[in-house]
Amino acid sequence: MVYFAQGMWHLPRQSLVIALKDGGLSAVQMATFFSLSRIRWLIKPVFGLLSDALMVEQGRTTAQGRG
Repeated sequence: MVYFAQGMWHLPRQSLVIALKDGGLSAVQMATFFSLSRIRWLIKPVFGLLSDALMVEQGRTTAQGRG
């Protein structure tokens, strides 16, 4: 059952890999494509911390729960 659950995680990606392969992309080009698509998820936490720090510094935050 564990192997099935782990395999289901990659199932949507498999159709994209097949489409890119049929489109004529090499393995290196596909690896570059998938690497570039994941960069935004690496940058997102850093950007969130940076924007929160700037908001706190400028005093533009509001407390949760205040009406």
